[in-house]
Amino acid sequence: MKYRNRLYKRIGNVQVWLVDGNGIRRNVSSRFKDSGVHKIFSFIPEKEIWVDERLDSRSREIVILKSLREYNLLNDGQKRKDVEYSVNKVISKCQRFPLLIPYRYNQEVSRLRRKDR
Repeated sequence: MKYRNRLYKRIGNVQVWLVDGNGIRRNVSSRFKDSGVHKIFSFIPEKEIWVDERLDSRSREIVILKSLREYNLLNDGQKRKDVEYSVNKVISKCQRFPLLIPYRYNQEVSRLRRKDR
């Protein structure tokens, strides 16, 4: 089945895809919530981030930030439990202080691009 609907953006060598989240939850993994990366969901190709297409634009940017952080930390070799804690801490702070979102997003993008070199 086709779950990737539209390439939303490229960040370095990572592609962010809008996907059919309901189809994924129904047919592939009920654990898929709003986004995912390969090292958490093996059905997602490497160097891709999948984001549920049903999210509004503000939620989508926070979810992409969350996924970029997961992607970076997991690729640095951190354990999933530690990654979850770090990601939740950053996202919680950004939800309380939305003006932090572009700053934290740019940090994660810069970190990703440094790895691409």
